[in-house]
Amino acid sequence: MASAEAPAKARRVSSRARNDAVLLGAAELARAAALEVASGPDDVGEHLGTVAEGERLMSHRFAAGMRGYHGWHWTVTVARVPRGRTATVCEVELLPGDEAILAPAWVPWSERLRPGDVRPGDKLPFRADDPRLEPGWTPTGDEEQDEVAIEELALARQRVLSPHGRDEAAERWYRGSQGPTSRGAVASDAECTTCGFLVPLQGPLGQLFGVCANAWSPDDGKVVSLDHGCGAHSETDVSRRRSDWPDPDPIIDESTVEQVDLGPREPEQPAAPSDEPEGDENA
Repeated sequence: MASAEAPAKARRVSSRARNDAVLLGAAELARAAALEVASGPDDVGEHLGTVAEGERLMSHRFAAGMRGYHGWHWTVTVARVPRGRTATVCEVELLPGDEAILAPAWVPWSERLRPGDVRPGDKLPFRADDPRLEPGWTPTGDEEQDEVAIEELALARQRVLSPHGRDEAAERWYRGSQGPTSRGAVASDAECTTCGFLVPLQGPLGQLFGVCANAWSPDDGKVVSLDHGCGAHSETDVSRRRSDWPDPDPIIDESTVEQVDLGPREPEQPAAPSDEPEGDENA
């Protein structure tokens, strides 16, 4: 069978070739050839017409009756020798028509791969010409310079991020769900740059990104932009407001407390004078 490519533009042939009686009358021969290739007799449908391919060369087309092959057709090419009275089958092909359902164009794996496609246990092939990487640090013999490059800049690797790879990662992170345009960042009251849970990154990426270390944040353990934000910011607070429910009246438990009605209190009466003579206090 032929590949699913667009049919080539028909060649200009003479009217004699288009009216070749021997090849025009070979429709049943062409159908029989298509049935030999097809899986069943219902796979070859009605005769759709002929196309003159050249002198003593013609193609008969039949509708394809298989499921999933809407718009396809069987093309059986027949030919005859000069002054011959018998047609011969040259080839049988299943080709797409103008309304055919075609598979998408093949794309190499390196272009099909998307973030999240690599699962546990998968291993990507090595790419020696990866534009996102460049050769790492090669010791120069200068102890001070090598110490800065290896220990502080962490360049003691075979390859490190290239400027292209760094810019690509920065744009992907900034435009992603941990950037300033996400729904949570827009609704937040403050940015990550003022949050106490932000762990800054080293190097050029640290000018724009950090890592969230707040267990309550939806971005915990993820790289966030400094102008990102969420509701778990360390310096923000919720607004305090009164309860929508009124304070209830106090409840008196009369089953354990005995209520006593004291009534109005009478004023104290002055003491009456004594008839006994006053004597010595020591008496």
